[in-house]
Amino acid sequence: GTSRIPLSLTGNPSMRWAMCAANVMIFFISLCTLLWKTCIPSGAAKISGGNGNLLCTTPDCSERVRLINASLNYTADRCEDFYSYACGGWINEHAIPHGKVAFGVYQKLEQDMRRTIKDLLGNLSSDGNKENIMGNLATMYTNCLDTNDTSDGFAKVLKEYGYHNWPINSTSNGNPGWNLTDFFNNSRIHVLFDLMVITDPENASNYIIKIRNKLLIESKGDALIQYKRFLKELVSSVNSSYDNVSLENFADRVNEIELLLIKLSRHVEGSRYTASMASISELQKNFTNIPLLEMLNKELSKLNITLSTSDRVFVDTLSYYEQLNSFLPNASSADLEMLYNYAPIHNLFFLLEHASIEVRVSYLGVLGHPIKRDRDWDECYNLLRKNIPEVIDYVYINSTSSVDYRKEVLDIAEIIRETINITIYKADWLNSSKSVLQEKLKNIVLGIGFQDSVLNTTYLDGLYEHVPRFTAHTTLVEMLYFLKQNNYWKQLAMLRQPRHNDGWLKRATDVGAFYSATKNRIEIPWAILRPPLFQRGLPGSLNFGALGGVMAHEMFHAFDASAMRNKKGAANIELDSNASAAFEDKMKCFLRQYKNATKTLWKNINATYFEDSEEDFDENDFKGKLQKLIKQMKLILNGVKYAKTLDDDIADNGGLQASFMAYTKVLQEECDDIDTRLEGMDHFSGRQLFFVSWAMTYCRNIRNEGILLQVQKDTHTAEKLRVNLALRNFKPFAEAFSCPNTSYMNPPDTERCILW
Repeated sequence: GTSRIPLSLTGNPSMRWAMCAANVMIFFISLCTLLWKTCIPSGAAKISGGNGNLLCTTPDCSERVRLINASLNYTADRCEDFYSYACGGWINEHAIPHGKVAFGVYQKLEQDMRRTIKDLLGNLSSDGNKENIMGNLATMYTNCLDTNDTSDGFAKVLKEYGYHNWPINSTSNGNPGWNLTDFFNNSRIHVLFDLMVITDPENASNYIIKIRNKLLIESKGDALIQYKRFLKELVSSVNSSYDNVSLENFADRVNEIELLLIKLSRHVEGSRYTASMASISELQKNFTNIPLLEMLNKELSKLNITLSTSDRVFVDTLSYYEQLNSFLPNASSADLEMLYNYAPIHNLFFLLEHASIEVRVSYLGVLGHPIKRDRDWDECYNLLRKNIPEVIDYVYINSTSSVDYRKEVLDIAEIIRETINITIYKADWLNSSKSVLQEKLKNIVLGIGFQDSVLNTTYLDGLYEHVPRFTAHTTLVEMLYFLKQNNYWKQLAMLRQPRHNDGWLKRATDVGAFYSATKNRIEIPWAILRPPLFQRGLPGSLNFGALGGVMAHEMFHAFDASAMRNKKGAANIELDSNASAAFEDKMKCFLRQYKNATKTLWKNINATYFEDSEEDFDENDFKGKLQKLIKQMKLILNGVKYAKTLDDDIADNGGLQASFMAYTKVLQEECDDIDTRLEGMDHFSGRQLFFVSWAMTYCRNIRNEGILLQVQKDTHTAEKLRVNLALRNFKPFAEAFSCPNTSYMNPPDTERCILW
């Protein structure tokens, strides 16, 4: 049978038979039965009055009462606008940060997580003696915060790349300069191409090398002026023998070579030569001026990998490959040498792309003009999370809980899966297609919290095996270089490794659940297993309502409009003609309902709001621009494609229904339909707490311009409508709160849209 979890209270209960000796004998049998089924943790509940309910009296439950009271707006009519009722208090208490258009529950979780990690990194920075990757984390964070920059980082990186004499300019002394043989003898393949390893399109169990042109962006106007200044300062930091004229000429030549490469790359568009799979022998036969096998083996020799002419490669831009083959034999010595000189410049910019904008600006500014600058911890956190994310995950996971409660979350998910399976079975409109959906549901892979290996320091050290030990003298650009190179070598090493499908797609510190249609996989990151979404030791109504609703929502993405129309996913759904017709009829109801509500929402936003702001906004910032464009924006919104939210609208409705049914099913089967309430809030039944908890996950303070942008671009309906429309479609909500038939939240059945 399916494993069960305590419904009235989720946690690790220990049974105390002393509670069964309660003075009120009428409850003796039912209370002992509940304890036997582990519905109540020790000391967590007491008998509530004479209605047979139980009260949670623990500190965790008291804290949840405080959290709910702070979120609710008791002056709002919950039967007319449940979103305002459930989230009104939260919105009033959480201001939108300056420069942002919205701030919601998930942003609050992100904010709190970052503050936690800030403290953790601060403690780590005082312990830089560790020899493993944890020591590098501490050193990298300390060096990032250091206000004393040095300009020798690029020179050191040049040597690591193998550029011991840079820039090359042999023709300046009257020498004939490089020929094509000299060029290939001195150059690595990254001078001409970017390499990566991908899944073999023709054999999903293997990996294959992908070759593509270098990604380039043409600089113009002020950007070009700044770029040339950077180039001159870059050369000056490495080679002091260049005078101003030589520096200017070098910058001009670099720009010319960059434009040449861009021109060669642009031939990709409209060409008959697009992506292509070919053996190395085929490529070398058709493009004789590019010694591909020699370049690849030279690059892979570090990994003891040797390719042969029979090995296949995937050429992403064959037209660039063709144009390059024609250009190289006719290139001048100066052009060949400048191609060589340009590669580390391009790589430096690629390195700095892994840093925050502030870090990039700081480094570029310091090259020719040593300055002091203040980097805050947030910028450095972004840099660390981009470059050593697994280590950040390790630090965060180990700090947030001494107990691994992923099993409890997985149990909730499995109960919801079982409930959805029953729902599919009872859906008569599916006819013979039921088994297809049930099979896909059965095969959904659930990833809860994090990948186990992330807690293994030996595994983490292995991930960064090509990274040396950082010291206080290691510059930031050197660190980025070593980390980038490590990732590069680890990826190339995959070429001779078996392919695995068990890798996680999200990080433990990602704030948001995720469904992958191509992998039929759901991931619930560790970062969201916190209040208000999940907490141990609370009545099951709260965890089923919040996190249960989130997980059920993600499960229903396997059966949203795109999936049911066979437009996405590895496990596509083929409905029979009758089921497909029934599904389309149901979709029309949702599309009409959400379209009408959304149009009403944004059309009620008055344009004068943007002219009479209480805040002083510069006309060059986001809100100032909207003041000028509000009329055009509303014209644009008239053409909004409302069907873009349909997938998530369906997932909202199905997720609400499934998580509630899962809660009530286990409540009835395992707890004799006796719920546990919160002391100090015992006027809320378990079912009411479920709906409150579900709605609270959508609380979000948003500016009016944010609503307009959301309507125009977002694939999610505005939060107010997500809550109110899904609850309005779900009759048990109106029953739980005794909403009158005349209220908005309890419409006639003819106005409800129901898929399942």
